Amino acid sequence: MIRSVLDTNVLVSAFLFGGFPLKIVELAEAGTVELYTSEDALAELLGVLSRPEFENRLETLRLSARTITDLYRQLCILVTPSEPPGICSDLNDDQFIGIALGAEADVIVSGDRHLLACSQSSPVPIVTVSEFLALVKEIP
Repeated sequence: MIRSVLDTNVLVSAFLFGGFPLKIVELAEAGTVELYTSEDALAELLGVLSRPEFENRLETLRLSARTITDLYRQLCILVTPSEPPGICSDLNDDQFIGIALGAEADVIVSGDRHLLACSQSSPVPIVTVSEFLALVKEIP
């Protein structure tokens, strides 16, 4: 079982647009991977999903930002993040490293170029969605 942290970028893609990011969520639902998050990361997800640019997409899906965030909360194990190492230029990105450290996660999955740029210095591997799916051998 791969212990994983998904960044907000991956989650927005998964829940609003599907594709490979949604495959990770489905793997978690099937018990193939474990997902970890924190209260701060859930608040960030809710905030991002509540942005006006996603309003029409949410209406089309007949979902709300709160519903998606609550669904994700139920799928994850909540952890108290460790102190992030301060290696990312954006503190919002650095929080995912703190979550991964607190969860003793195997990997962080990201589509954020700034977070991916921190991978060289990160104590936890940071990979793209495709790289993660290759790790769990789910790409057809």
